[in-house]
Amino acid sequence: MTDERQEPTMPPEKPATAGVAGWPVPGLAWAQEALEGAGRAQAAMAAQTLRRLNAPVAESLERHRELAATLAASARQMAEVAEQIRRVADQHADLVARLQAGMEPYLRYVDWLDAMGGADRPAAG
Repeated sequence: MTDERQEPTMPPEKPATAGVAGWPVPGLAWAQEALEGAGRAQAAMAAQTLRRLNAPVAESLERHRELAATLAASARQMAEVAEQIRRVADQHADLVARLQAGMEPYLRYVDWLDAMGGADRPAAG
């Protein structure tokens, strides 16, 4: 089913040039212009009213967009800080391993001294 709408046409018995802007009676042309002008004024007033009503919502949306951008920037900064902390933790683990490796000869020496001195000690008992 098709929706075929046809624009109203002037009756064939009256010439199309009988009035201004296609109106059959020249004196009625102002009525169409007045109706169109009133419709435009109503549309403009409705648009202005809707803009005023929607202003708080639009402002809130803008603040939420700004918040989203700020949160994204904060997340990036936190990720950078987390990466720096991970590097510090890795460096600390490496330092502990080096200190432990450096302490091994000393601890073996202390154990050797203890073993050497233990032969002269009286037995506990």
